[in-house]
Amino acid sequence: MIGLGFSAGWSSAMPVAHQTINRYTVCMPSIEIGKLTPEERLQLLEQLWESLSETPEVVPLSEAQREELDRRLDELDREGPGGIPWAEVYQRIRSRKR
Repeated sequence: MIGLGFSAGWSSAMPVAHQTINRYTVCMPSIEIGKLTPEERLQLLEQLWESLSETPEVVPLSEAQREELDRRLDELDREGPGGIPWAEVYQRIRSRKR
């Protein structure tokens, strides 16, 4: 993993962006995304996604998204999980003629 400094703390040499969120001022370093390599951008995206997945309840959903999630959960309750078990997938792959 390339150390972008996001989880280890912010560098004091980085420019800082100020944004007011819910009456509080949040100071974050400004990141020039375009100067990051594709690999570094993917790692940044991964770190952001992981931080959001730790507290999914804080991620806002639109009403349409909430309705779709409810629909899918209802379907799962009615029909059970779909798909093929990994052991069966593995067996199918191994049994293919080469």
